[in-house]
Amino acid sequence: MLRQHTNVMSAFRSFLLFGVGASMVDFSDALRTVLAHVQRLQAASVPLGEAVGLALAEDVASDVDMPPFDKSAMDGFAVVAADLHAAPRVLRVVEEIPAGAVPTRAVHPGECSRIMTGAPVPSGADAVVRVEDTKPGPADGETTVVKPIEAGGNICFRAEDVARGDVVLRAGHVIRPPEVALLGSCGCARVPVFRRPRVAMLSTGNEVVPVDRVPAPGQIRDANGPYLAARLRALGVEAASLGIAPDEPSRLRAALAEGMQYDALVVSGGVSRGDYDFVPAILRELGTELIFESVAMQPGRPTVFGVCGRTVVFALPGNPVSLMVTSELFLVPALRTMLGYREVNPRRRKAILAEPVHHRPGRLAYVPGILSETESGWTVRPLPYHGSAHVAALSQSDCLVVLPAEVAAVEAGSPVEVVMMTGDRSV
Repeated sequence: MLRQHTNVMSAFRSFLLFGVGASMVDFSDALRTVLAHVQRLQAASVPLGEAVGLALAEDVASDVDMPPFDKSAMDGFAVVAADLHAAPRVLRVVEEIPAGAVPTRAVHPGECSRIMTGAPVPSGADAVVRVEDTKPGPADGETTVVKPIEAGGNICFRAEDVARGDVVLRAGHVIRPPEVALLGSCGCARVPVFRRPRVAMLSTGNEVVPVDRVPAPGQIRDANGPYLAARLRALGVEAASLGIAPDEPSRLRAALAEGMQYDALVVSGGVSRGDYDFVPAILRELGTELIFESVAMQPGRPTVFGVCGRTVVFALPGNPVSLMVTSELFLVPALRTMLGYREVNPRRRKAILAEPVHHRPGRLAYVPGILSETESGWTVRPLPYHGSAHVAALSQSDCLVVLPAEVAAVEAGSPVEVVMMTGDRSV
Protein backbone atom coordinates (compact mmCIF):
# COMPACT_ATOMS: atom_id res chain seq x y z
CA MET A 1 0.00 0.00 0.00
CA LEU A 2 2.85 2.42 0.82
CA ARG A 3 4.50 1.82 -2.58
CA GLN A 4 1.15 2.29 -4.31
CA HIS A 5 0.55 5.50 -2.36
CA THR A 6 4.02 6.79 -3.27
CA ASN A 7 3.51 6.04 -6.99
CA VAL A 8 0.22 7.90 -7.05
CA MET A 9 1.72 10.85 -5.20
CA SER A 10 4.66 10.98 -7.60
CA ALA A 11 2.40 10.91 -10.66
CA PHE A 12 0.15 13.53 -9.13
CA ARG A 13 2.98 15.97 -8.34
CA SER A 14 4.57 15.44 -11.76
CA PHE A 15 1.30 16.24 -13.47
CA LEU A 16 0.88 19.43 -11.47
CA LEU A 17 4.41 20.53 -12.35
CA PHE A 18 4.42 19.66 -16.03
CA GLY A 19 0.86 18.92 -17.21
CA VAL A 20 -2.12 20.88 -18.40
CA GLY A 21 -3.33 21.25 -14.83
CA ALA A 22 -0.57 23.82 -14.18
CA SER A 23 -2.52 26.53 -16.09
CA MET A 24 -6.05 27.80 -15.70
CA VAL A 25 -8.57 27.63 -18.55
CA ASP A 26 -10.82 30.59 -19.28
CA PHE A 27 -14.41 29.90 -18.17
CA SER A 28 -15.93 30.40 -21.61
CA ASP A 29 -13.34 28.09 -23.18
CA ALA A 30 -13.96 25.50 -20.48
CA LEU A 31 -17.71 25.53 -21.06
CA ARG A 32 -17.30 25.26 -24.84
CA THR A 33 -14.92 22.35 -24.31
CA VAL A 34 -17.37 20.51 -22.07
CA LEU A 35 -20.25 20.90 -24.52
CA ALA A 36 -18.04 19.86 -27.44
CA HIS A 37 -17.25 16.56 -25.70
CA VAL A 38 -20.84 15.74 -24.70
CA GLN A 39 -23.38 14.20 -27.06
CA ARG A 40 -27.08 13.68 -26.71
CA LEU A 41 -28.00 10.12 -25.86
CA GLN A 42 -29.89 7.56 -27.89
CA ALA A 43 -33.59 7.87 -28.62
CA ALA A 44 -36.01 5.73 -26.66
CA SER A 45 -39.76 5.25 -26.35
CA VAL A 46 -41.22 5.82 -22.89
CA PRO A 47 -44.77 5.75 -21.49
CA LEU A 48 -46.47 9.13 -21.62
CA GLY A 49 -46.54 9.43 -17.83
CA GLU A 50 -42.75 9.07 -17.65
CA ALA A 51 -41.90 11.65 -20.29
CA VAL A 52 -41.85 14.84 -18.19
CA GLY A 53 -38.44 16.50 -18.32
CA LEU A 54 -37.35 14.66 -21.46
CA ALA A 55 -36.85 16.14 -24.94
CA LEU A 56 -38.65 14.80 -27.97
CA ALA A 57 -36.47 12.81 -30.35
CA GLU A 58 -38.80 13.40 -33.31
CA ASP A 59 -41.75 15.53 -34.34
CA VAL A 60 -45.17 14.47 -33.07
CA ALA A 61 -48.30 14.92 -35.23
CA SER A 62 -51.91 14.67 -34.17
CA ASP A 63 -53.94 11.69 -35.37
CA VAL A 64 -57.24 13.54 -34.82
CA ASP A 65 -58.82 16.95 -35.30
CA MET A 66 -58.99 19.01 -32.12
CA PRO A 67 -61.79 19.58 -31.36
CA PRO A 68 -62.97 16.44 -33.19
CA PHE A 69 -66.40 18.03 -33.84
CA ASP A 70 -68.16 21.36 -33.41
CA LYS A 71 -68.77 21.48 -29.67
CA SER A 72 -70.46 23.72 -27.18
CA ALA A 73 -68.23 25.97 -25.08
CA MET A 74 -71.04 26.61 -22.57
CA ASP A 75 -73.96 25.04 -20.78
CA GLY A 76 -76.97 26.51 -22.55
CA PHE A 77 -79.10 26.12 -25.68
CA ALA A 78 -78.07 25.41 -29.27
CA VAL A 79 -80.00 27.86 -31.46
CA VAL A 80 -80.34 29.40 -34.91
CA ALA A 81 -78.81 32.84 -34.39
CA ALA A 82 -81.15 34.49 -36.90
CA ASP A 83 -84.08 33.64 -34.58
CA LEU A 84 -82.72 36.02 -31.94
CA HIS A 85 -82.29 39.29 -33.81
CA ALA A 86 -85.31 40.54 -31.89
CA ALA A 87 -84.82 39.12 -28.38
CA PRO A 88 -86.46 38.11 -26.14
CA ARG A 89 -87.71 35.12 -28.13
CA VAL A 90 -89.50 31.95 -27.05
CA LEU A 91 -88.07 28.75 -28.54
CA ARG A 92 -89.28 25.15 -28.38
CA VAL A 93 -86.79 22.71 -26.79
CA VAL A 94 -86.53 19.61 -29.00
CA GLU A 95 -83.73 17.66 -27.28
CA GLU A 96 -81.24 17.58 -24.41
CA ILE A 97 -77.62 16.80 -25.34
CA PRO A 98 -75.25 15.93 -22.46
CA ALA A 99 -71.50 15.70 -22.99
CA GLY A 100 -70.62 12.36 -24.55
CA ALA A 101 -73.96 12.03 -26.33
CA VAL A 102 -74.63 12.42 -30.06
CA PRO A 103 -77.50 14.72 -31.20
CA THR A 104 -80.46 12.88 -32.77
CA ARG A 105 -82.49 15.92 -33.85
CA ALA A 106 -81.63 18.85 -36.10
CA VAL A 107 -82.51 22.35 -34.90
CA HIS A 108 -84.89 24.34 -37.13
CA PRO A 109 -86.00 27.97 -36.87
CA GLY A 110 -88.07 28.49 -33.75
CA GLU A 111 -86.40 25.51 -32.03
CA CYS A 112 -83.42 24.87 -29.76
CA SER A 113 -81.67 22.00 -28.01
CA ARG A 114 -80.53 22.10 -24.39
CA ILE A 115 -76.77 21.39 -24.51
CA MET A 116 -73.94 20.87 -22.04
CA THR A 117 -70.35 22.05 -22.25
CA GLY A 118 -68.33 19.81 -24.58
CA ALA A 119 -71.34 18.21 -26.28
CA PRO A 120 -71.59 18.15 -30.09
CA VAL A 121 -73.60 20.99 -31.62
CA PRO A 122 -76.62 19.60 -33.54
CA SER A 123 -77.04 20.26 -37.24
CA GLY A 124 -79.02 23.39 -38.04
CA ALA A 125 -77.77 25.25 -34.94
CA ASP A 126 -75.09 27.89 -35.44
CA ALA A 127 -74.71 29.36 -31.93
CA VAL A 128 -75.05 28.41 -28.27
CA VAL A 129 -76.83 30.75 -25.88
CA ARG A 130 -75.57 30.69 -22.29
CA VAL A 131 -78.06 29.32 -19.79
CA GLU A 132 -77.61 32.61 -17.89
CA ASP A 133 -79.15 34.42 -20.89
CA THR A 134 -82.37 32.37 -20.79
CA LYS A 135 -85.33 31.81 -18.52
CA PRO A 136 -87.85 28.97 -18.36
CA GLY A 137 -91.14 28.87 -20.24
CA PRO A 138 -93.57 30.33 -20.63
CA ALA A 139 -94.91 26.83 -21.36
CA ASP A 140 -93.47 23.39 -20.64
CA GLY A 141 -90.91 22.40 -23.24
CA GLU A 142 -90.08 26.01 -24.04
CA THR A 143 -87.35 28.46 -23.06
CA THR A 144 -87.12 32.21 -23.43
CA VAL A 145 -83.85 33.65 -24.75
CA VAL A 146 -83.43 37.17 -23.39
CA LYS A 147 -80.31 38.28 -25.33
CA PRO A 148 -79.39 38.12 -29.03
CA ILE A 149 -76.28 36.22 -30.18
CA GLU A 150 -74.16 36.21 -33.32
CA ALA A 151 -73.66 33.11 -35.44
CA GLY A 152 -70.70 31.10 -34.15
CA GLY A 153 -71.12 32.34 -30.59
CA ASN A 154 -69.94 29.93 -27.87
CA ILE A 155 -69.03 27.18 -30.33
CA CYS A 156 -65.59 25.54 -30.57
CA PHE A 157 -65.31 24.52 -34.18
CA ARG A 158 -63.86 21.27 -35.43
CA ALA A 159 -60.07 21.41 -35.94
CA GLU A 160 -59.84 25.07 -34.91
CA ASP A 161 -57.04 24.14 -32.46
CA VAL A 162 -55.27 21.35 -34.38
CA ALA A 163 -56.06 19.58 -37.64
CA ARG A 164 -55.35 15.90 -38.14
CA GLY A 165 -51.77 15.52 -39.38
CA ASP A 166 -50.58 18.84 -37.90
CA VAL A 167 -47.22 18.69 -36.08
CA VAL A 168 -48.04 19.68 -32.50
CA LEU A 169 -44.52 19.44 -31.01
CA ARG A 170 -41.14 19.55 -32.70
CA ALA A 171 -38.11 17.41 -31.95
CA GLY A 172 -36.10 18.90 -29.10
CA HIS A 173 -39.15 20.24 -27.25
CA VAL A 174 -38.89 19.55 -23.52
CA ILE A 175 -42.00 17.87 -22.16
CA ARG A 176 -43.78 19.52 -19.23
CA PRO A 177 -47.17 18.59 -17.74
CA PRO A 178 -49.05 20.76 -20.33
CA GLU A 179 -47.32 18.87 -23.13
CA VAL A 180 -48.39 15.59 -21.53
CA ALA A 181 -52.02 16.69 -21.93
CA LEU A 182 -51.42 17.64 -25.58
CA LEU A 183 -49.66 14.36 -26.36
CA GLY A 184 -52.44 12.45 -24.65
CA SER A 185 -55.01 14.22 -26.82
CA CYS A 186 -53.04 13.12 -29.88
CA GLY A 187 -53.09 9.47 -28.81
CA CYS A 188 -49.35 9.41 -28.06
CA ALA A 189 -49.33 6.68 -25.41
CA ARG A 190 -45.58 6.15 -25.85
CA VAL A 191 -43.34 9.13 -26.50
CA PRO A 192 -40.14 9.20 -28.62
CA VAL A 193 -37.55 10.95 -26.46
CA PHE A 194 -33.83 11.07 -25.78
CA ARG A 195 -33.17 8.79 -22.84
CA ARG A 196 -32.16 9.97 -19.41
CA PRO A 197 -28.42 9.81 -18.68
CA ARG A 198 -27.20 7.33 -16.09
CA VAL A 199 -25.19 9.34 -13.58
CA ALA A 200 -23.02 8.17 -10.69
CA MET A 201 -21.86 10.49 -7.92
CA LEU A 202 -19.05 10.04 -5.41
CA SER A 203 -18.11 12.16 -2.40
CA THR A 204 -14.52 11.98 -1.19
CA GLY A 205 -12.48 12.96 1.85
CA ASN A 206 -11.25 11.48 5.12
CA GLU A 207 -13.13 14.24 6.93
CA VAL A 208 -16.50 13.60 5.26
CA VAL A 209 -19.18 11.56 7.06
CA PRO A 210 -22.82 10.71 6.15
CA VAL A 211 -25.48 13.26 7.05
CA ASP A 212 -27.01 10.99 9.69
CA ARG A 213 -23.78 10.85 11.69
CA VAL A 214 -22.70 13.40 14.29
CA PRO A 215 -19.29 14.66 13.10
CA ALA A 216 -16.33 13.94 15.36
CA PRO A 217 -13.66 16.62 15.80
CA GLY A 218 -12.16 17.39 12.38
CA GLN A 219 -15.10 15.89 10.46
CA ILE A 220 -17.93 17.43 8.42
CA ARG A 221 -21.20 16.05 7.08
CA ASP A 222 -21.54 15.26 3.39
CA ALA A 223 -23.60 18.18 2.02
CA ASN A 224 -22.47 17.58 -1.55
CA GLY A 225 -23.97 14.15 -2.17
CA PRO A 226 -27.53 15.11 -1.15
CA TYR A 227 -27.24 18.40 -3.04
CA LEU A 228 -26.18 16.71 -6.26
CA ALA A 229 -28.92 14.09 -5.93
CA ALA A 230 -31.54 16.82 -5.42
CA ARG A 231 -30.26 19.02 -8.25
CA LEU A 232 -30.20 16.16 -10.72
CA ARG A 233 -33.62 14.96 -9.59
CA ALA A 234 -34.97 18.43 -10.44
CA LEU A 235 -33.57 17.81 -13.92
CA GLY A 236 -35.35 14.46 -14.08
CA VAL A 237 -32.19 12.42 -13.50
CA GLU A 238 -31.90 9.90 -10.66
CA ALA A 239 -28.22 9.64 -9.75
CA ALA A 240 -26.68 6.49 -8.30
CA SER A 241 -24.69 7.22 -5.14
CA LEU A 242 -21.32 5.52 -4.83
CA GLY A 243 -21.10 6.71 -1.23
CA ILE A 244 -18.13 8.42 0.41
CA ALA A 245 -14.58 7.36 -0.41
CA PRO A 246 -11.74 8.25 1.95
CA ASP A 247 -8.48 9.74 0.64
CA GLU A 248 -6.98 6.29 0.10
CA PRO A 249 -5.81 5.45 -3.45
CA SER A 250 -7.05 1.86 -3.50
CA ARG A 251 -10.56 2.72 -2.30
CA LEU A 252 -10.76 5.77 -4.54
CA ARG A 253 -9.64 3.70 -7.52
CA ALA A 254 -12.34 1.08 -6.90
CA ALA A 255 -15.08 3.69 -6.56
CA LEU A 256 -13.93 5.68 -9.60
CA ALA A 257 -13.69 2.52 -11.70
CA GLU A 258 -17.29 1.67 -10.78
CA GLY A 259 -18.35 5.16 -11.83
CA MET A 260 -16.89 4.61 -15.29
CA GLN A 261 -19.80 2.26 -16.03
CA TYR A 262 -22.20 5.22 -16.24
CA ASP A 263 -22.83 7.93 -18.82
CA ALA A 264 -21.49 10.54 -16.40
CA LEU A 265 -19.48 10.41 -13.19
CA VAL A 266 -19.54 13.31 -10.76
CA VAL A 267 -16.92 13.43 -8.01
CA SER A 268 -16.77 16.01 -5.24
CA GLY A 269 -13.49 16.76 -3.51
CA GLY A 270 -9.95 15.49 -3.90
CA VAL A 271 -9.18 17.72 -6.90
CA SER A 272 -7.05 20.52 -5.52
CA ARG A 273 -3.24 20.47 -5.07
CA GLY A 274 -2.86 19.04 -1.61
CA ASP A 275 -0.93 15.90 -0.72
CA TYR A 276 -4.17 13.91 -0.38
CA ASP A 277 -5.89 15.13 -3.53
CA PHE A 278 -5.52 11.89 -5.50
CA VAL A 279 -8.55 12.05 -7.80
CA PRO A 280 -6.97 13.52 -10.99
CA ALA A 281 -3.99 11.15 -10.91
CA ILE A 282 -6.19 8.08 -10.35
CA LEU A 283 -8.56 9.15 -13.11
CA ARG A 284 -5.59 9.26 -15.48
CA GLU A 285 -4.46 5.81 -14.33
CA LEU A 286 -7.95 4.51 -15.18
CA GLY A 287 -7.63 5.81 -18.74
CA THR A 288 -9.42 9.12 -18.42
CA GLU A 289 -8.28 11.89 -20.74
CA LEU A 290 -8.30 14.98 -18.53
CA ILE A 291 -9.32 17.85 -20.80
CA PHE A 292 -8.78 20.57 -18.19
CA GLU A 293 -8.12 20.68 -14.45
CA SER A 294 -8.29 24.33 -13.47
CA VAL A 295 -10.70 27.10 -14.49
CA ALA A 296 -10.12 30.83 -14.06
CA MET A 297 -13.14 31.37 -11.84
CA GLN A 298 -13.97 31.82 -8.20
CA PRO A 299 -15.31 29.82 -6.59
CA GLY A 300 -14.52 26.69 -8.55
CA ARG A 301 -10.92 26.97 -9.73
CA PRO A 302 -10.04 23.26 -9.18
CA THR A 303 -12.66 21.95 -11.61
CA VAL A 304 -11.64 18.83 -13.54
CA PHE A 305 -13.30 17.58 -16.70
CA GLY A 306 -12.37 14.45 -18.61
CA VAL A 307 -13.57 11.68 -20.85
CA CYS A 308 -13.10 7.93 -20.41
CA GLY A 309 -14.62 5.99 -23.29
CA ARG A 310 -18.30 6.96 -23.34
CA THR A 311 -18.21 8.34 -19.80
CA VAL A 312 -17.82 12.06 -19.13
CA VAL A 313 -16.18 12.81 -15.81
CA PHE A 314 -16.67 15.88 -13.66
CA ALA A 315 -14.41 16.09 -10.64
CA LEU A 316 -15.63 19.17 -8.79
CA PRO A 317 -14.34 21.06 -5.75
CA GLY A 318 -15.34 19.75 -2.35
CA ASN A 319 -16.38 23.08 -0.85
CA PRO A 320 -20.20 23.18 -1.08
CA VAL A 321 -20.58 26.59 -2.76
CA SER A 322 -17.85 25.76 -5.28
CA LEU A 323 -19.60 22.50 -6.07
CA MET A 324 -22.99 24.16 -6.43
CA VAL A 325 -21.64 26.85 -8.77
CA THR A 326 -19.59 24.50 -10.95
CA SER A 327 -22.35 21.90 -11.16
CA GLU A 328 -24.81 24.57 -12.31
CA LEU A 329 -22.43 26.08 -14.85
CA PHE A 330 -20.79 22.89 -16.21
CA LEU A 331 -22.55 19.70 -15.12
CA VAL A 332 -26.17 20.74 -15.69
CA PRO A 333 -25.52 22.10 -19.23
CA ALA A 334 -23.73 18.84 -20.06
CA LEU A 335 -26.64 16.72 -18.84
CA ARG A 336 -29.14 18.90 -20.67
CA THR A 337 -27.09 18.30 -23.81
CA MET A 338 -27.28 14.54 -23.22
CA LEU A 339 -31.03 14.90 -22.77
CA GLY A 340 -31.32 16.60 -26.17
CA TYR A 341 -32.38 20.04 -24.89
CA ARG A 342 -32.13 22.96 -27.31
CA GLU A 343 -31.21 25.43 -24.56
CA VAL A 344 -28.69 24.02 -22.12
CA ASN A 345 -27.14 26.93 -20.20
CA PRO A 346 -28.77 28.66 -17.22
CA ARG A 347 -30.73 31.81 -17.96
CA ARG A 348 -28.89 35.10 -17.62
CA ARG A 349 -30.12 38.67 -17.46
CA LYS A 350 -28.83 42.18 -16.88
CA ALA A 351 -29.51 43.90 -13.57
CA ILE A 352 -28.40 46.97 -11.65
CA LEU A 353 -26.21 46.34 -8.62
CA ALA A 354 -27.97 47.58 -5.47
CA GLU A 355 -24.85 47.56 -3.27
CA PRO A 356 -21.12 47.70 -4.00
CA VAL A 357 -19.27 44.41 -4.15
CA HIS A 358 -15.57 43.57 -3.99
CA HIS A 359 -13.57 40.52 -4.99
CA ARG A 360 -10.00 39.48 -5.60
CA PRO A 361 -9.24 40.26 -9.26
CA GLY A 362 -7.66 37.77 -11.63
CA ARG A 363 -10.53 35.31 -11.97
CA LEU A 364 -14.15 35.60 -13.08
CA ALA A 365 -16.18 35.66 -9.86
CA TYR A 366 -19.69 34.46 -9.00
CA VAL A 367 -21.28 35.98 -5.89
CA PRO A 368 -24.65 34.88 -4.44
CA GLY A 369 -27.36 37.50 -4.83
CA ILE A 370 -31.07 38.24 -4.59
CA LEU A 371 -32.81 39.52 -7.72
CA SER A 372 -35.74 41.96 -7.56
CA GLU A 373 -37.94 43.54 -10.20
CA THR A 374 -38.68 47.25 -9.68
CA GLU A 375 -40.51 49.89 -11.73
CA SER A 376 -37.19 50.88 -13.29
CA GLY A 377 -36.08 47.31 -14.06
CA TRP A 378 -34.18 44.47 -12.43
CA THR A 379 -31.87 45.05 -9.48
CA VAL A 380 -29.63 42.58 -7.65
CA ARG A 381 -28.35 42.70 -4.10
CA PRO A 382 -25.19 40.68 -3.35
CA LEU A 383 -25.37 38.65 -0.15
CA PRO A 384 -22.68 38.73 2.54
CA TYR A 385 -20.37 35.95 1.46
CA HIS A 386 -17.47 34.42 3.38
CA GLY A 387 -16.08 32.05 0.78
CA SER A 388 -16.73 28.72 -0.89
CA ALA A 389 -17.71 26.92 2.32
CA HIS A 390 -20.47 29.46 3.07
CA VAL A 391 -23.36 27.27 1.94
CA ALA A 392 -25.92 29.32 3.90
CA ALA A 393 -25.37 32.31 1.59
CA LEU A 394 -26.22 30.31 -1.51
CA SER A 395 -29.29 28.80 0.14
CA GLN A 396 -30.69 32.33 0.56
CA SER A 397 -29.94 33.45 -3.01
CA ASP A 398 -31.78 33.07 -6.30
CA CYS A 399 -28.97 34.12 -8.63
CA LEU A 400 -25.23 34.55 -9.03
CA VAL A 401 -23.76 37.99 -9.70
CA VAL A 402 -21.03 37.77 -12.34
CA LEU A 403 -18.01 39.98 -11.58
CA PRO A 404 -15.38 40.55 -14.27
CA ALA A 405 -11.96 39.10 -13.66
CA GLU A 406 -10.09 42.34 -14.26
CA VAL A 407 -11.78 44.54 -11.63
CA ALA A 408 -11.56 44.44 -7.85
CA ALA A 409 -14.72 46.43 -7.11
CA VAL A 410 -18.06 47.12 -8.77
CA GLU A 411 -19.96 50.13 -7.48
CA ALA A 412 -23.66 50.32 -6.65
CA GLY A 413 -25.69 51.39 -9.67
CA SER A 414 -23.46 49.53 -12.12
CA PRO A 415 -25.01 47.14 -14.65
CA VAL A 416 -23.99 43.52 -14.06
CA GLU A 417 -24.85 40.12 -15.48
CA VAL A 418 -26.61 37.61 -13.26
CA VAL A 419 -27.05 33.86 -13.65
CA MET A 420 -30.51 32.67 -12.66
CA MET A 421 -30.64 29.97 -9.98
CA THR A 422 -34.41 29.63 -9.64
CA GLY A 423 -35.23 26.18 -10.95
CA ASP A 424 -34.98 24.14 -14.10
CA ARG A 425 -36.23 24.76 -17.63
CA SER A 426 -37.89 21.40 -17.79
CA VAL A 427 -40.48 21.96 -15.05
